[in-house]
Amino acid sequence: MTSPYEQGYLDGLCGIYALINAVRLLTRIDEEEATCLFRSILRHVEKSKKLSSIVTDGILPPDMDGILRCVVSRRYPIEWQRPYVRARRPSVDVYWGRIAEFMKEDTHRTVILWIKKENEDWDHWSVVETLTASRMKLFDSAGFKVVTRSCSGTAKGTSRSYILKPSNAFFLSYKT
Repeated sequence: MTSPYEQGYLDGLCGIYALINAVRLLTRIDEEEATCLFRSILRHVEKSKKLSSIVTDGILPPDMDGILRCVVSRRYPIEWQRPYVRARRPSVDVYWGRIAEFMKEDTHRTVILWIKKENEDWDHWSVVETLTASRMKLFDSAGFKVVTRSCSGTAKGTSRSYILKPSNAFFLSYKT
């Protein structure tokens, strides 16, 4: 079993690592290919942002979408969708169920999601490795291992430990 690549403590590269780790889960690329992908992603994002901004502030959903369109899908047979980008925010139960439904259809699927710790000033991109009715196992660049459904919500003030933002979720599938 492979381990996720990890980001540095001070950088905001979790989105880029989430992309690379998602591709690794779907395609089983090696370290050399992952390094080439990392370089290509940085070159792509540098066209519209300063490197210092990318490293310290990270990437936003439009950046993620652009990287998937202009870099990832040109190298690998990976398709993606954002089922909640223009939809009303679902409950955590509906959102969790949609991820479960998507991932059970095929073993070559994963979800890049946005997560935030309630009452803390950070947000984070991560990758769903596996999902059960109660637990989400992450393939994560910052060492997060598991998020439980009972400790998750989709809106601020839900008295949950983690806030998941469905509109920022990217559902990826590898077409073999």
